[in-house]
Amino acid sequence: MNLVISMQQYFVKEVLHNHQIVALDEQQSFHIVKVMRMKENDHIVLADADHKVYEAELLSLGTFAEAKVLQQLQRNTEMKMPVTVIMALIKKDKWDFFLMKATELGAARIVPYKAKRSVVKSDDEKIDKKKQRWMRIVEEAAEQSRRQCVPEITDPAGIKELKKYLSDVNLIAYEKESGSGKLLRDVLNQPQSATIIIGPEGGFDPGEVDELLNMGFECISLGKRILRAETAACYALSAIDALVE
Repeated sequence: MNLVISMQQYFVKEVLHNHQIVALDEQQSFHIVKVMRMKENDHIVLADADHKVYEAELLSLGTFAEAKVLQQLQRNTEMKMPVTVIMALIKKDKWDFFLMKATELGAARIVPYKAKRSVVKSDDEKIDKKKQRWMRIVEEAAEQSRRQCVPEITDPAGIKELKKYLSDVNLIAYEKESGSGKLLRDVLNQPQSATIIIGPEGGFDPGEVDELLNMGFECISLGKRILRAETAACYALSAIDALVE
């Protein structure tokens, strides 16, 4: 087994350089000591603010563990183009699953969408607390999947705000196109970026789709079967990654 691949990875908020001494935060240090049972001189991988990854050696353990940066690793685990997933808000357990898998599959940005038929409604007073939990989920998933960056999670957006997240290609995974509409392979022709919208459990409201079409989005099919929202997001990311690679 490649020892570098097997090393535990952590994200730091600074730009790293060789021979630098880095203090890990309290949560990371707890994970190193109590969960991974590491010892001094064990090696870890650090991903920095420039999306570069480095091998580092643990110098000391405790509430704030310290590590010495040894060398930059030549590794690229990100998708060839950034993909924004605009995901309608869905129930908590399914939403958490989506966040984890979208991160593992390479999403660059996640936009929680307040769709007309979303069962879950965002509470503006609690959004900061929710985003903190969401960010913990995606950071852990990014570490586990050895990504070089953590996906951005925006504040929940209404339909009027989605213009901010337009890309070269802008797609709606629309259930009424199932089995008859254009497929991803029909619309992905070497774009520099892509945005895809996934609807809620109850599907899109027709007026909502019209508004998105006027905004510059295009309806596509994800195949013959109707997929659950969280499954559709995972399928779309996997298919985009396969097509652009």
